[in-house]
Amino acid sequence: MLDTGIDIPEILNLVFFKKVKSYSKFWQMIGRGTRLCADLYGPGLDKKSFLIFDFCNNFDFFREGLKGCEAKIKETLSEKIFNCKVNIARELQAPEYQAEEDYAAYRVDLTDELNQIVVGLDDTSFRVKQHMRYVETYRNKLAWANLESIAVSDIKEHIAPLVVPKKSDEFERLLEKDFWKEASILDLEYVREALRELIKYIETGKVLLIYSDFEDNIVDYKEGEALQSLNDLKDYKKKVEYYLKEHLDNLSVYKLRHNKKLTKSELAELERVLWKELGTREEYQKEYGNGQKNHDCYRRNTKKFRRNCLVIRMAVRRKEQE
Repeated sequence: MLDTGIDIPEILNLVFFKKVKSYSKFWQMIGRGTRLCADLYGPGLDKKSFLIFDFCNNFDFFREGLKGCEAKIKETLSEKIFNCKVNIARELQAPEYQAEEDYAAYRVDLTDELNQIVVGLDDTSFRVKQHMRYVETYRNKLAWANLESIAVSDIKEHIAPLVVPKKSDEFERLLEKDFWKEASILDLEYVREALRELIKYIETGKVLLIYSDFEDNIVDYKEGEALQSLNDLKDYKKKVEYYLKEHLDNLSVYKLRHNKKLTKSELAELERVLWKELGTREEYQKEYGNGQKNHDCYRRNTKKFRRNCLVIRMAVRRKEQE
C-alpha cells in the first residue's frame, strides 16, 4: 500500500487490499492518486481523475463517522540517540558539573554536535519546513547555552523527529574491482540498502514518449459463466458444497442450512441451480439419490427433497469442521 513518501503522478488506480484503521493514513493513501500529471494520455491530454478499488470496505468504515485509531509513531534510533544527548546536555549544565573542567568541555562539544545536526537539516524537506521556526531557533549556538524544560520539550517534539541517520563513508570500497569479485550475499545486501535512497538522484537521459491510440476489437465473448467454475470443481458434490458456502446470504440457502421449510418457488430455484447450473439431474441423483424411478413423482415429494437437502447441509458442515 502506498502512503507517505510516494510521489508517482502517473498513478491512475489505487487498490485498497487491506483494512486501514488510521484516518490520516487513509487520506494519505488517497493522496497518492491526486497528483497532477500533464500529457499523461498524449499531448494536451492531462490526468483529470483516478479510480479507487476498495476491496476491504474502508470507505464504509470511515463513512460511519469513525475516526479510526491512530497508531503511535515510534521513535527512530537516530531520534532516541539525539534525545539522549539533549538530556545529557541539560544535566551537565548543573553548577556541580560546570565547576569541573572536563564536564564543562564535554558539554560544549556535545552541544556543538547537536547544533551542527540542526544546521545540517535539509531546508527543502517538507517535514523540515513544517518546523522551520524551531529549526531556525536551534541553529543558533546561544540557544543551547541554557536548556530549560520547555526548550528540551520543544527540541524533542520539533527537532528530534527530523534527524536522519548519517550514511557510512564506506562507499569508496565499492569502486574497487576486487570488492565485486569477492562480494558475498551479505556484501551485496549492504550495497542495496546503502544505495537505494540515492538511486533517485541519478541523472537520466531524455526519455522518448510514444503515444498510441488503438481500439480493441472483440472477436468473441460469452455470457452467463458461473464464477465458481473458475475453481475447476469437477466433482459434483464439491460444486454443491462450494455453492452453498459461497451463497450464505441467499434466502433459500439460509432455509436449507437451518432446516426451514422452503416454498415451491424456492424449491424450483434450488432445482435449477442443482440440475442446470452446477450439473445435471442425473449427477444429483447419482450423488444424493431419490429412491424413486419416476423422477416427476419425486419432484412432487417435497419432503424427500428436503431430506436430500439436509444431507447436503450436513455434508457441508462436516466439510467446514474438517
